[in-house]
Amino acid sequence: MAVQPWPDTHRAHIESRLCSPILEQATGETNTDPTKDILQGKWPELKGQVQQQWSSLTDEDIAELSGKAEELADVLQQRYRYGRVEADMEIRNWLRHHGKANGVKA
Repeated sequence: MAVQPWPDTHRAHIESRLCSPILEQATGETNTDPTKDILQGKWPELKGQVQQQWSSLTDEDIAELSGKAEELADVLQQRYRYGRVEADMEIRNWLRHHGKANGVKA
């Protein structure tokens, strides 16, 4: 039985999910991520919960953020000494968990 190759669309999806954090870090370019849109679109509702999740963030940190995931990742890197990929993963995981708990698709 011959093994069928993955369709190009599936292969491209897998490669983009695996490689995008590495490429972003190397090139400085960011890839559009739907979880980032959720964070920015619901920032007024989420900022208190963000501060509960990451209690080392100060009131000043929260006040300076506009809801962009990139900004939050920068602050998480400073306060928690995360690498960029780790900060992005923390945000994505929190949004996924938060979304399931509150009926929001992340």
